[in-house]
Amino acid sequence: LSEHQEEELTGDFCLKLCLPIVNFGRHPDIKSISPETMGNLIRGQYNEIVCSYEILDCRYPYEYEGGHIIGADSWHSPQFVVEQVEKASVSPPARVNPNQRNILIFHCEFSAERGPRAQRLLREKDRISNKDRYPYLHYPEVYLLEGGYKAFFEQYPEMCIPRKYMKMIDDKYVDDLKLCRSKSKTWAAENRQAKGRTGLRAKKYSDRR
Repeated sequence: LSEHQEEELTGDFCLKLCLPIVNFGRHPDIKSISPETMGNLIRGQYNEIVCSYEILDCRYPYEYEGGHIIGADSWHSPQFVVEQVEKASVSPPARVNPNQRNILIFHCEFSAERGPRAQRLLREKDRISNKDRYPYLHYPEVYLLEGGYKAFFEQYPEMCIPRKYMKMIDDKYVDDLKLCRSKSKTWAAENRQAKGRTGLRAKKYSDRR
């Protein structure tokens, strides 16, 4: 649907992206915005087209509490992503309004691993949830903050609460880091097992047919 389009389109291929994206991001499969664009969004520069936006901070809790972007929500666990899609799945399909966008912006410390991983998980679960009405998505317009919190804080510390930057690797939070990583690995392992069981049941059902 989109291969002959010159513009960058939303995930449901219905509309042109409302925010300018960078062409030098680390993740070519993900639409990324610059810290400047994020700053302009917070200032209200895109109010005419953006109805609402959510900033999803995928860093660990101690990082978030040590300093985060104004209005950002802490999504430190993949389970937050799954629950968000599950809640959206019980709602009727929303009408597409080109002048009332509802967008999500993911990030972590550098937007190198945790943010992109959560964003890809959201799109995966969203696609699965809407497989019978492709290409519809609950969240068609999703971005990644290029450079993550570090890059944003360096340019806009006045837009962060508190005005601090807590690194993931900090000597005071070694135990917290180990615990958070352990929980993430446990969730990933359980999720793989659940996928395996679902795939097995689907195969058995197909064989019976």
